[in-house]
Amino acid sequence: MRNCIDLLAIALLVTGFASAQPAYQEQVNISGATLFSNFFQDEASTHDWIDVDGDTYYGFQVTNPLLIDQLAMDPWSSSDPNAFWVVQYRGVGSGNGLAELVDWHLLGTISTRIPAPGVINRCEFAVGGDPNTFGSCGTPVHASGTPLMPDNIDIGVMDVPAMWFVQQDG
Repeated sequence: MRNCIDLLAIALLVTGFASAQPAYQEQVNISGATLFSNFFQDEASTHDWIDVDGDTYYGFQVTNPLLIDQLAMDPWSSSDPNAFWVVQYRGVGSGNGLAELVDWHLLGTISTRIPAPGVINRCEFAVGGDPNTFGSCGTPVHASGTPLMPDNIDIGVMDVPAMWFVQQDG
């Protein structure tokens, strides 16, 4: 479990450094273990502690020291000028998440499987493998039920050893 958390932290840091120039709504697409759903539904998962967005603010906000600088705004909006990241999490299981990461990087494909759960900036767009019919996250634009077309898979999170899903031929 500790290794998974370390890998997640490293992946988020690498993603942050790769996107260190101020930009508008960079997507961070995560696929994998359903165990992490509570983490990705919590505000702490997208706090800015190292000035990832380059706005010179990090940690607590200067204008309101009771608030922490947030990278992924809540509630999610496709047109929020303050949002630096749109974080989409697809809870599809460790093996499926690894497969989606590999499929994206080798084939350029994104799965149409509806996750259980599916979260975009802490808003659940899919529950139990079904699209969230309450529509609080917006109208689905992809067969997986997400209200924002995913442009890649950045991170595959796992709660079991990756070697359970990787085989060597011959």
